Amino acid sequence: MRALLVGIMIGLSSSSILFASEAQRLRLQIGHVSSPLELTGTVGLGADNALGARIAYERLFTERFGLEVGLASSQHDLTLVIVNGVPRTSSFRMSPLTLSGTLHVGDSNRVDSYFGAGLAYVTVSDYTPAGSSESISVDSELTWTVQYGMDIALGRKQRLSAKKKRWSLGFSVSYMQGEAEAGSLSLPLETVNISAGVVWQLR
Repeated sequence: MRALLVGIMIGLSSSSILFASEAQRLRLQIGHVSSPLELTGTVGLGADNALGARIAYERLFTERFGLEVGLASSQHDLTLVIVNGVPRTSSFRMSPLTLSGTLHVGDSNRVDSYFGAGLAYVTVSDYTPAGSSESISVDSELTWTVQYGMDIALGRKQRLSAKKKRWSLGFSVSYMQGEAEAGSLSLPLETVNISAGVVWQLR
């Protein structure tokens, strides 16, 4: 079932690129990704915040409604146990693939605000706890995500509706929640991603 959903996501992305519409945007962003999990309520156990990168393609079907496919990646340090006051840490990479419907609001010529909601297929890399030679595998997880974003046009006379290639500044805040299975552990995957970058209007 999950493989089918991932195939649908990739297929929609490919069809959007092949069958171009009047409004298409490519977003390249970096930003802060909050800790994706807490193993216990004890301070020092769990995963650290990290710097993440994201690329997303959006196709607008009307002036208000669109579809966005995005891929993000961030690497987090993970503290599993503390032995004699010394934390044992490892690291893992988290890569959510998202498919979201977008609703654009506002009537400004230079600022385009939008809300998005959809699915996230989260892949977490295997990790090896410090002091152990055994790698722990984490199952991929299908969950949900919501976001708010804002594109700000660059240049004095450029408008967001202009039918030409142009650049914008892009800001977004997204939230994702779910759980993944790692052996006998159930790991909560709950993150807030605050990102900024550039937006290229393809046409």
